[in-house]
Amino acid sequence: MRDWFGPGELTFATREEVEWGLAHIEQLSNGSWPKQESGYSIEPDAHSRRSKMGGFEVPIQASAELERRVDSIGPDAFMAELNRGYGFSFERLGKIHNLEEHVVTYRCHCAIRFMIGQNFKASKYRRDHVAAYTGKVNA
Repeated sequence: MRDWFGPGELTFATREEVEWGLAHIEQLSNGSWPKQESGYSIEPDAHSRRSKMGGFEVPIQASAELERRVDSIGPDAFMAELNRGYGFSFERLGKIHNLEEHVVTYRCHCAIRFMIGQNFKASKYRRDHVAAYTGKVNA
């Protein structure tokens, strides 16, 4: 995964962008863009540019877009968000949701693959694999 994406680079068109967004979703929703690690101990002075938007708007818009994608997918994307954004392991998520670890891994990867792309609103997430796994676990 790349270390940093700039505000103009984050389009959710690649897996790296979605995973980076999930890893920083809390900071983005608070209205601040994650700082790029430069290796210097002194931060350079911020140079402001004239813009019609406030500095907090771009991170909040990116966060809102990612949360819209997560909400439309459901529990699979929520598990992926917990895994990538908050550091929950697949094993821990499996225990919480009463699923096997490989099932959680598969569902998280499916959700992330679905969140990628520009035609997101035109497609629907298939939840038939969820029903198939639930029957095996509860039996």
